[in-house]
This record gives sequence, C-alpha cells and structure tokens, in this order.
Amino acid sequence: MKTYRSRLILFLIQFFLSVSGVLAQEKSQEFALPVAHVGEGYRAEIESVLREKYQLRLESGNANGVILWTMVSGEVPSGLSVRTDGTVIGRPNEVRAGIYQFSLKAVDMAVRDEPLELHFSLEVRAGRLRLTKIEGPRLVPIDTAPPVNAAFNHPASPVIGSKETSAKNEDTSTNSEPVAKTEAGAAPEPQPPAIRQMKNADPKDFTNPFSSMNKRFILGVEQSGGASAKSQGKPFLNLFINTPLFRSSDDELARVSVWGDVRLTSTPSQITAFANISSAAIDTITGGNVNELALGFDFVVGPEVRISRFDNVTLNFISAFGAVSPLSPEQSVQLFEVPKANSSQAEAFFKEFPDAKGKDHIAFIAPERDRFLRQYFGGLRFKTYTKDGTPSKIQNVFPSMLDVTFGQNEAVTGGRLHKFVFGLDGFYVLPFPDKYRLLYLFGSAKFKVGGPKSIKTPFLLDTSASSVKVTDPSVFIAEPRPSNRDVYRIGFGVDLFELFRKN
Repeated sequence: MKTYRSRLILFLIQFFLSVSGVLAQEKSQEFALPVAHVGEGYRAEIESVLREKYQLRLESGNANGVILWTMVSGEVPSGLSVRTDGTVIGRPNEVRAGIYQFSLKAVDMAVRDEPLELHFSLEVRAGRLRLTKIEGPRLVPIDTAPPVNAAFNHPASPVIGSKETSAKNEDTSTNSEPVAKTEAGAAPEPQPPAIRQMKNADPKDFTNPFSSMNKRFILGVEQSGGASAKSQGKPFLNLFINTPLFRSSDDELARVSVWGDVRLTSTPSQITAFANISSAAIDTITGGNVNELALGFDFVVGPEVRISRFDNVTLNFISAFGAVSPLSPEQSVQLFEVPKANSSQAEAFFKEFPDAKGKDHIAFIAPERDRFLRQYFGGLRFKTYTKDGTPSKIQNVFPSMLDVTFGQNEAVTGGRLHKFVFGLDGFYVLPFPDKYRLLYLFGSAKFKVGGPKSIKTPFLLDTSASSVKVTDPSVFIAEPRPSNRDVYRIGFGVDLFELFRKN
C-alpha cells in the first residue's frame, strides 16, 4: 500500500512540474512593448523591440520578402493601431486596470501558408507632467528712431519743397543709381538705392552656373494625373541648374553645358481596371481615395549642346539619365469592398481573384522595390531668353524652355525598360511683374509609344470604410501590381531665387 502511495505522489509531482514548465514556456513567449502614457504620442516598432530588448529577429527564406502584420486576438489600447509594417502607433486616450494583451500574426507575402504568431503586452499609464515648447507669434518692440544716413551718421531730414527734395523725387524714376542735385557749392549727399529694373546680363552671368539665367528654384502647385485617373492638386518643387562648359568667341551663350533637374512631384497610383462609385466615399487608411496622388522624387542629369541660335531663341540637343522614387507599399494601400455573391461583377471578379472568396474587403498595394525606377532620354530643347527690346541685349533672367524627348521610363511602363516613352516638358516665364520675372507656368506629359493598348472593363467597387484596417482578418491582400499608364502634370509656381533677389 505504501508503494502505491509513493508512486502516486511521485506521479503528481512530475505532473505539476511539467505543467509549470509549459506555463513558464508560454509566458516566456509574451513580449512586453514599451510603456505608453495617456495624451502622449506613442510609436513602437515590433521588430526593433524584438531585436533590441530580446535579441531576436525575423528571418525568412525569401531574401526580398515583404512581412505583413495582422491582428489575431486581443485588443490594443484605445487610440493606438497596428500598421501592416509592424508599427504600433497613435495616442492613448484612456487608462484601464491591468495590462493589454494581444496576439499578432506575421506573414511573408511569398510564403502565406506559414504564418508566425507572437503574443505581446502593453501597459498604459496615466498622463505625466512634462514641459512642451510654445509655438506661436512673439511680440517684437517697434523701432521709433528716425532713419540714419549711413554716410554721415545723422538723421536724414529733407526739407519739404526744397530743391534737394525735388531733385530726389525726379531721380528715383530712372534706372540708374540716383545722385542728389544740391544747391551751388553744397556737397552731394549719398542717397538710398532705388528699386532697379532687370539688368542686362554681363559676360560673367553667361558662364556663372549660379547666375539668374542658369538656375531656378520653383515652388508651386500642380494638377497631376494619369490615363483613366482622376487628377488632384499637390505641391511641387523644382531645382534646375545649368553649368556652361564651352562657348565660342563670337557668342556669349555656351555651346556645351551640363544640366541637372531635381523635382519633388506627384505620382499617380491608381490600380488598373478599378474605380470608385461611392457617392460619399470615406477615405481609406492612406487618407485619400482610389486616385490618390503621392509625392515622389524625380531627378535627371545630362549634357546640352547648342545646335543653332535665332536672335534670343536657341535650339539645343539634350540627353539625360536619372531615376524616379517608387511608391512605398504603405503609401499605395487601397481598400475596396468585395462584390456580393449576387452582384453582376461577382463572377468576373472571383475569376480574377479566387482567393478573395469568403472575404469582405480586398486591398491593393504597390510592389516593393530595392531600386529606383530608371529613366533615360534624348531630344531637343528650345530656349527663349528675355530681351530689353534691343536685338543684342539679353537680360539676366532664366529662359523659357520646351523639351521634346524620346526614351524609356520605368515609372510609366510598369517598372520595366521594355517600351519607349515620348515626353513633353515646358516652363514658361510670365512677362510680369515689370521689374522681375519670377512667375512660371509649367507642364509635362509622358506617353507610351508602341505596344498593345490595355482596354479593360473596370470593376466598379465601393471604397471600404475608414474603420476597416488592412490587418483585419476580413481583408484579402491581392498580388502587388506596378503602375503602367501615361501621366501628365500642369501647374503654376514662383521662382524663389528671383523672389529673394527682389526683396
């Protein structure tokens, strides 16, 4: 009897030890995120926490794999959300007794049938006392002292109606520096500079890459869009610099130069064969609709050779190569509702996206690239310089330009250099204000040349509500598709260099 009792006690001890070991192992798999405070901005990148706090990292057999995170169970604090890139972000707005616990699933887009599920905890504490910087206008004392003449260091006090005052008023209407007319025997008194008219370019301006006729920096607003895409207004920045290299002895304009053009511009990102029919569409998680235009970086550099000159107009041969920054998957996320089973589009839709059956929403993202989108081209450039009315006098102002080019551009042809692109790009300087030339109209267009035309019947889908997240289990993520359509942009801007020079 004692033998059976001792065996039973030994069995119970082994059972409790194994259970406690399993519980300890499960507990060790829960990862604690940094503490959040109510009313304060919060951001925690899950992969960074795993690497820095637990010395762990995610590994995939696919070298170029894209990891997407989705919520499995539990909940995050009110005011926070989990992005598809594994970032917990937001601003907590309430404190709850206890610690928030939730589970996330990491999925490699290339191997979707082997997800990794991890458990996390997050504590939210009450708001704390802290110092913040005041952002706002400040009071500045007014200087009531009379203006001081720089040459003689005494207050300037012209007498009303005197010959000297009349001479000043007459002289400020000329284009040269004013010289005061004084009474006989009186010493001339230096005068403040008047606003100048545009000056004619001197020989140094033609060869200096930083003169007004060789550089521009335009800030403006443009309307941009693509084929079958609704256009939207976005800010536009353009920096253009021309560096003269060689010029002939009988002509001040350069024969050969190197030019560079850097732009922060908008890129159409409409998904092919999709459109939005919701009359009061709620913005998707990107903050826009299906025709969202995101900012991208575009630059080119190359040589310019002058072929001929006609008075103040020149004809030049140009060539260039450069790149365009692709949209990130996060920027390009677009969410739609899946057609109902009795919809007229259901059969064609599920034939193209069979894995979307059983889901309520479908998400589209742009493919991730580890390289910029390449572009190169060659063509002709027409330049028109500003004159003062005489045939030989060219003013120190950036010329109006029109580029007609032919080449290849991966941003227009679906991420590959396999079709040719015809381009038009123009900047026209407006002939006002009178004393300066700082207002520009600009526009460009890129057209695919050759190859089959893609004409499809679009799927007319409703945009998902803003409460739907791409990480929800009811969302199906479709295979990424690159943009493949003609684009255009047109806008208006101000040359900041000329604006500062005017001031």
